Amino acid sequence: MEHPAPRQPPIWRNPFGLILLAAPVSGAYVLLTWHFDHLLQAMPFLMLLACPLMHLSHRGHHGRHGGAPTEERPSR
Repeated sequence: MEHPAPRQPPIWRNPFGLILLAAPVSGAYVLLTWHFDHLLQAMPFLMLLACPLMHLSHRGHHGRHGGAPTEERPSR
């Protein structure tokens, strides 16, 4: 009979995991408090940059634009 593998503790219970979680939180705090004006000035450019990046990562329609999905034809 096989024994299940032991479960790993959550990341916030590990000291290294706490550092990994605290670094982005403290960085976001510094950006929002000290550089808020700069973020507001960059917002239009960030939104314009987000549009092409979303189109690059979109993998939805597979070449079909609207309408009902076509039925697959049986191969001969």
